[in-house]
Amino acid sequence: MIMVIMMNDSRLNRLAQIKSFLSESEAVEFKKKSKKEAYYWIKETLRKFTYVILSKKEKGLIRRCLIKITGYSRDQLTRQSIISK
Repeated sequence: MIMVIMMNDSRLNRLAQIKSFLSESEAVEFKKKSKKEAYYWIKETLRKFTYVILSKKEKGLIRRCLIKITGYSRDQLTRQSIISK
């Protein structure tokens, strides 16, 4: 049996919250509905955290979150020009 849960990430506003989320959600698997929704969510997340001005370590944290939630690999995110290295 599969249970569908809608995730509201509006309260994930600080990098410390992202770090905590990643460590506490290891047993949870996420699936995206569509590429279009996934790309929209990724772009909004990058904008919300002003990805372009983050340090390398902070960018890695955001990248891990994107990978966890979308199921895309690091290479897929980069190849699709969604995020830069």
